[in-house]
Amino acid sequence: MKRLLLALLVIVLLVTAGLLIGRAVLDLHRPAAPVQRLLPQAERELLLYFGDNQSAFLVEQRLRLPDSGDEMQLLRQLIAALIAGPSPSATVLVPVLPPASRLQDAVLAADGTLLLDFNRALIDQHPGGSASELLTVRALANTVSANFPEIKRVRLLVDGLVITTLKGHLDLRGPVSADFSLVRPEEMQDGSQETAAVNEERQ
Repeated sequence: MKRLLLALLVIVLLVTAGLLIGRAVLDLHRPAAPVQRLLPQAERELLLYFGDNQSAFLVEQRLRLPDSGDEMQLLRQLIAALIAGPSPSATVLVPVLPPASRLQDAVLAADGTLLLDFNRALIDQHPGGSASELLTVRALANTVSANFPEIKRVRLLVDGLVITTLKGHLDLRGPVSADFSLVRPEEMQDGSQETAAVNEERQ
C-alpha cells in the first residue's frame, strides 16, 4: 500500500513538473507585446487680436495650441486664450475682454454666423466707452474669422439671450463681421515690438 501511494506521489510530482516546464517554454516563445510609442500631439498656430496701449488699433499675436481635430473645441480654447489676455512679454498689448468673462456656448449656424454665448461678466465688468466696445467686438470677430474661414460673422449673447449693446455705445442688434482695417499696420507693429524689447532689456 505504501509503495502504491509513493508511486502515485511520484507520478503527481512528475506531471506537475512537466506542466511547469512546458509553460515556461511557451512563455519563452511567446512574442513580446508591442511597445506603444506616444506620438507628439499635433499643434496649430492661431492668431489672436488684442488692444494696443499706444494706439486705437488691434494688434496680432500668434499662439500655438494642441489640435485634437475638433474645431469647436479648438474654438473654445481660442476664446479662452483671448480672455486670458496677451502674453506678459507683450507689454504694449492690452486685454479686450473682462478677465471674469466666460464662454458658455458656441454654435455655428449654416449661414456662417457664429453664436457666442458669454456669462454676465462680459457686460458687467466691461469698462465701456465707444473705442473699448469696438475693440472688444472686432477682436472677437477678427480672431475667429482669421482662424476659421467658414465663420463669416459673430453674434453675441449673454446667458442665452441676444444683446443689443455692451455698454450703450455700439449697436449689436445684428451680427458683426471681421474688420481687419482696425489691425495696426505692420510697420507700426515692428516699431512697437522694438520698443517693447528695449523696455524688457532695461528691466
